[in-house]
Amino acid sequence: MIGEEMFVSLLKLSERRMLNGLIETLAQYGRPETIPYFERALEDDFYRAAAEKAFQKLGKASCDTLVLSAVTLRPGPFVESPSSLERRRSAIRLLNGIGIAPQHWQTLRRLLDEPDEELVVGASKLGMSIASREDRRAISHRLIGLVALAPWHLQEDIEDILTALKDESAGEIAGEVAQRNKQPEDLRARDERLRALLRIQRRFETA
Repeated sequence: MIGEEMFVSLLKLSERRMLNGLIETLAQYGRPETIPYFERALEDDFYRAAAEKAFQKLGKASCDTLVLSAVTLRPGPFVESPSSLERRRSAIRLLNGIGIAPQHWQTLRRLLDEPDEELVVGASKLGMSIASREDRRAISHRLIGLVALAPWHLQEDIEDILTALKDESAGEIAGEVAQRNKQPEDLRARDERLRALLRIQRRFETA
């Protein structure tokens, strides 16, 4: 293990420089003083992968920072830069790997109202097993609204969550399926959302 004096020197350097090698070296310590540096690195495409590995090493010790990062827009509460959004997406992905405590959900639940689908789906995955019944209904309703509309790489997660939340989602899905089945046959045949909802209903039968 690298000595304490070296650690202090590296930590001071981290205030001025962003380097992959520095991230990797500081990660070896597993100390909380390094967390702010890693969190800043999540905003940069070039350093994000190294920072994510550092957070994975820290594990549960990094949860509080990642939760706050996931809900913090930069440069301000009403304006967000593209790099800030990528940082928040990264924080949610990391939290899904590390896990959260129930109290963290009280902060993260606000992400259900985000316009960014990746944040919504990532937060829903975190909350589906620990959220209150009311929040599970909110998760279900929000995700039903994204079926066949969110980017394709999120659709499997959306369908998985809605299947797991069968008690909360089945009624709303059945209602929309009934309405869409009233369309003329040619429209039903082209209705991707209807097909996705029917696919979820079939999964309910074996859930």
